[in-house]
Amino acid sequence: MSNLVKKIDFAKICGVTPAAVTKATAGPLKPALVGKRIDINHPLVRDYMQDRDITIPKIRQKEPSKLPPRDPVQKSEKRTYEDILVDIPEDLHDYLQWTLIQIYEKFGTIERFDTFLDAVKTIEMVEDRRIKNAKSAGVLVSRELIRIGIVEPIDRAFHQLLTDGAKTMNMRIHTMIKSGSDEEETEKMVIDNLTSFIKPLKSKMKRELRKIVQVENEKFDTDRA
Repeated sequence: MSNLVKKIDFAKICGVTPAAVTKATAGPLKPALVGKRIDINHPLVRDYMQDRDITIPKIRQKEPSKLPPRDPVQKSEKRTYEDILVDIPEDLHDYLQWTLIQIYEKFGTIERFDTFLDAVKTIEMVEDRRIKNAKSAGVLVSRELIRIGIVEPIDRAFHQLLTDGAKTMNMRIHTMIKSGSDEEETEKMVIDNLTSFIKPLKSKMKRELRKIVQVENEKFDTDRA
């Protein structure tokens, strides 16, 4: 009759490390492996334990749970790190779904993993301070500032120039040629039309950049306070 125990319990019985048990079940004790448990009544396991002068204990098998089955709806209510209202560094996202055995295999012990997390937290704090200092020194700007103050105004002006602007200039050039205007007059008209698009664009960019910089400076002063 099988007598199944967890690998970690088998390691305690034999007085060895879980890593040693994992190695043994991948080698000589592999035939005694039933799923993720070890059959300590298996002849190979008995020999393994006798070689170490270990008495085979009588382990009571766990009785099937008499609790009613869980409502399947509860499974969909399981929270993930996306549901947790905390600012989790992106570097840690891959580790949030790890099991304890995965953590143990990579980092050795829970204490070492805690040390790793503390180190990541310190690195994040240093990086955050470095970014704030760079902004304060004027060598770093936010993506929001570039997007709202530069990219979007230029994109809108470019679109207007290629649609309304192009049509207007085409009509005026055609009219001026028919009326006998010379090359110099036509060139001046084109310059005036291009200026009518570029000049408001420059003014708008200055206003938007000034507003964003003011908001970011106020936020920076609040963070430092």
